[in-house]
Amino acid sequence: MTDQTSLLFVRHMETTGNCSDPPLSDQGRLEMNELLTALRKYRISRVYSSDLWRAVAPAEIISKTLGVPRESSSSLREIRSGIEVPRPPNPTEKASNVEDLDAMDSQARIDIERFEERIAKAVDDVVAENENSHVVVVTHSETIRAACQHLLELPLSSCDIPPPADGGIVILTRDSSGIWYSET
Repeated sequence: MTDQTSLLFVRHMETTGNCSDPPLSDQGRLEMNELLTALRKYRISRVYSSDLWRAVAPAEIISKTLGVPRESSSSLREIRSGIEVPRPPNPTEKASNVEDLDAMDSQARIDIERFEERIAKAVDDVVAENENSHVVVVTHSETIRAACQHLLELPLSSCDIPPPADGGIVILTRDSSGIWYSET
């Protein structure tokens, strides 16, 4: 155990990209080996992931390699995964009038708010279940940004996700006073 809680956010590895939830590519498997080397520096107690295969597959590998439990959840999915409903019309479609355009913008704002609320709750639940532990969360870029926004109280655009070649890990740690900070 440690006297700090750390969340090590990992973006899912590169995928083949030829379906809605594609498997890891050859490059993704290479990225996984680099990631495992980096994660061995930490005393990881648990691995969480989105329930989409491109996040589950690396989470399973991390869990088995490090010998820790793994849990997946739809709450850690990206914004465009069908959870926020009703979904806005395709933004590339032309609105027939100003009211349609306003409705599309309004629905998109509602979807973003629902997404941010969902991620905030999911992250708070992970933290509550893992006080004073180091936990890996394998998920999607926008989910990581929303978690950073929530914990660090920053604008969504200010959280950069490093590519796997640069370690690919966003580490957020809460100190003994309860303040979250980024180690990356």
